[in-house]
Amino acid sequence: MTWVGLTKFMTEEAAVIMAAVGIGDSLASVIGSRYGRHVYQMPFSNMKTIEGSMFVFLGTVGGCYLYPYGMGLQVQPLRLILAYSGVASMVEGCTPGSIDNVVMTVV
Repeated sequence: MTWVGLTKFMTEEAAVIMAAVGIGDSLASVIGSRYGRHVYQMPFSNMKTIEGSMFVFLGTVGGCYLYPYGMGLQVQPLRLILAYSGVASMVEGCTPGSIDNVVMTVV
């Protein structure tokens, strides 16, 4: 998040990254650990739940509307928000270990 603050301050890219990592990934760990029943594992990654991955998607969609509005920026079109959210949930589901926050920020 320091990299985002230093290089992408008050941009639409920063809003998307903060939405994916700040809201999407946070919701994934809470919902996935508490309510997750359907487990999957991608090669080289830890066990994940489908419920957690769904909330990465939904949290990123919500954050992509919330953060730009709060920052006074223009909200992205829905097709881009859905694409960003899909990529964020796939990256979170495929990343090994606990480095998904770093990988989601870079991707």
